[in-house]
Amino acid sequence: MLENENRFEEWKTVVNHAMFPIVAGSILAYLLNPLLNFFERVMFKPIAGRLFKKNEKRQKTFSRACGITCTLIVFFVVLVGGVYMVAPQIYQSILKIVTEAPIYYQNANLWIADVSKDNPELGQYLVPVLDRIYNQVLAYLNESIIPNIDKIVASITSGIVGGVKMLLNVVVAVIVSVYVMSEKETLISVGKKLTYSLFSRKNANAVVRGVRYANQVFGGFINGKIIDSFIIGAICYIFMVIVDFHYPVLIS
Repeated sequence: MLENENRFEEWKTVVNHAMFPIVAGSILAYLLNPLLNFFERVMFKPIAGRLFKKNEKRQKTFSRACGITCTLIVFFVVLVGGVYMVAPQIYQSILKIVTEAPIYYQNANLWIADVSKDNPELGQYLVPVLDRIYNQVLAYLNESIIPNIDKIVASITSGIVGGVKMLLNVVVAVIVSVYVMSEKETLISVGKKLTYSLFSRKNANAVVRGVRYANQVFGGFINGKIIDSFIIGAICYIFMVIVDFHYPVLIS
């Protein structure tokens, strides 16, 4: 490894890129697992019990398949809905900042003039600072952005290619998450067998207890954070709509 450090780094990069969808899919499956458990326990296990009264295997297969389907539907609805609501407002925010930059500059000048009435020394300091910042921004736009627009377009094109690769990774990650959610009991069983084969019984018991405790704490934190964030976001949105603030969806 030391004598072939460059090759080792290249190999490690390839492995990391290849493992990324698998790791991401496993994390996604873990995050979606509480929702899957809810659908299975509350909705589909009772239905499966009525449809397949004497076949427990078919009951499990039916409830798991329907639970995974509903979980993915909810996940994509939330994801696409969030992007659909937030993306236009981000664009409007950027456009407003660019088009109203002179107005902001004038307002800042008026504020400095008002401050200078009571604090002349502070006003003398703020005016050149504001002018310098404004001129630097204009110079950056005129000298760096506009002349290099062809390079920016080229970088955007390469970014699109990277985005396509990222999209493929996301698709693979979703597929992996489906496999992990559908076979989670088998994967847990294999993990326990590996643990007891690698460690002594005492240490293996400690590892299993630690993993169970970490899952309990971390899972509870995720569920609590989701509920807490949803409540705070809803309250913020309602308040901003009532007082007529700009961009309530984006900020909430």
